[in-house]
Amino acid sequence: MEITLVQGADVLMLNGSGAAARFVDASMRTLEVSLAGDAGGAAGRVGAISRMLEAAARAFNWPGEERGYVQVSLPDGQRWRSPYHGGQVEMTRSAAGRGLQTPVARLSLEREEWWETAEPVYAALKNRHGESTGAGGVTVYNHQDAGHDNYVDVEYMEGDLPAPAVLRIIGAGMGGVEALCGMGSFLGLEDFQGRYEGESGYSGTGVTATLLADAACAGGSFAALSWSGTAEVMVRRWAVSQAEAGALAGRVFRPLLRLQEPVAEGEALWLSWQVGFNNLGVIEVIWQGEAVLAPAGRQMAMFPAMQLPPWPTPAGSAEGLELCLMAQAQTGGGHTLKIDQALLLPADSFLRLIPLLSGYPQFDIEFTTGEGWFKNGGRACPSHEAEGPGLWLVPGRTQRLVFAFRQGNAWNINHAPLVNLLVRPRRRVL
Repeated sequence: MEITLVQGADVLMLNGSGAAARFVDASMRTLEVSLAGDAGGAAGRVGAISRMLEAAARAFNWPGEERGYVQVSLPDGQRWRSPYHGGQVEMTRSAAGRGLQTPVARLSLEREEWWETAEPVYAALKNRHGESTGAGGVTVYNHQDAGHDNYVDVEYMEGDLPAPAVLRIIGAGMGGVEALCGMGSFLGLEDFQGRYEGESGYSGTGVTATLLADAACAGGSFAALSWSGTAEVMVRRWAVSQAEAGALAGRVFRPLLRLQEPVAEGEALWLSWQVGFNNLGVIEVIWQGEAVLAPAGRQMAMFPAMQLPPWPTPAGSAEGLELCLMAQAQTGGGHTLKIDQALLLPADSFLRLIPLLSGYPQFDIEFTTGEGWFKNGGRACPSHEAEGPGLWLVPGRTQRLVFAFRQGNAWNINHAPLVNLLVRPRRRVL
């Protein structure tokens, strides 16, 4: 078994050509290294190990720095590595050393409790626009309707621990775009409903709904919802069946609302979500979220995270519910909210890429979860900053990764980038 210490381009062989080492504990944290040659050569090798330990400790918590890894090559040819962030090396007079007539060093590593493959692999992606198990990727659209998917289903069957993903998004004409990416790892995908069309819902008392065509909207239409006064009203309500509620699995989501036309400057509309039970036509409220001010001049309204259903759902079993969008105007008179669709962005893991350089022309993004590396066009670049824990893949499951993109104030449904995911499968033991 070949054992090396690796940090970037620096490689130090511990067991292989011209060296001999073995792990001496079940946790694979301590090695005995036989040092061939005279005392001077042995001291030089101990010094090299010590420098690798120091460099790894310095780089471990510094974003953008190459981490140090202990790497092993197994007899089947697979290479696995585990990051270490320090350790200790000292000379010892062990039986192994006496038997080989060579000095022996004892190396104790402070490493993580997992191993990952030395080389990343492409995750298997699939939606209605294609499949990919390599570098090609799959197209996602900036909306979902009968002919377009804003998600990819990700099959990750290797390893036995959740693993961070490397996300790549490439899109033409998407300079200065903000990307929201949500992973649903525990959903019932067969019945999962992640979008609710403005034209398909119902409205509460005092609200007039007018359905209008618009080719720039998902499904080619939207709902104009009008009311008067300052009282809170239910502008739209969608029925969620028992199967759909069970598929939501009591997980956390980040609701997004696409407006066909932004709220006008000077208009103050407070929006919030309610979850209710339909008791013979009367909506009994079970949960209500925090109200947010509809952003003036912007098509995308973002809401705080919400659990759906807002109760435990063992084995995907849940009663049906009503998902209600509430609105309250700050001033009197007539008001209109033009809704294209509402999206539920899963948040089992979540990543938001916020543009820092609005005029940056390129959108060829690569973000490495867990290490915080961000690249644009293959180079480290501050065109965006990352918010959220990043994207993690849970082994043995098919997961859904949902996207939404905002460019300035616009939510352009025609944005259709290529997306891809790489992952290094992880194991607790080798």
